[in-house]
Amino acid sequence: MLLRYALKANGLFSTASGVALVLGGGWLAAVVAVGPGWLYRAIGVGLVLFGLGLLRNSSRAEMNLAEVQLAVAMDWLWVVGSTVLVLLAPGMSTTGVWIVAFVGLVVADFAVLQGLGLRRLGKPARPGVA
Repeated sequence: MLLRYALKANGLFSTASGVALVLGGGWLAAVVAVGPGWLYRAIGVGLVLFGLGLLRNSSRAEMNLAEVQLAVAMDWLWVVGSTVLVLLAPGMSTTGVWIVAFVGLVVADFAVLQGLGLRRLGKPARPGVA
């Protein structure tokens, strides 16, 4: 049950964030002060696809656990990328740091919850980990 709810929440958050990036990529690029607007819109498209995939998987009678493991790995990659961006991006605005850090923390929460859900099922939280 935890796994299904975590996937749905992640799917909804990712899809909503993706739509926001697609619609407001130029504005967000100006606020964060790192990267061009088209990059935010491209990331938004990817997030929409990722989120819809999570929602599809969470609505199946039997979830595809390999897809869940991949989602956990991708979430952790997002967290690492967010951390690197916050620490190393020259010229990022204070507001940008807060936005990237907040989203990174939310994504880390999803990764942890999905990992816990997998463990409750007796499955590893990452591909290739026994």
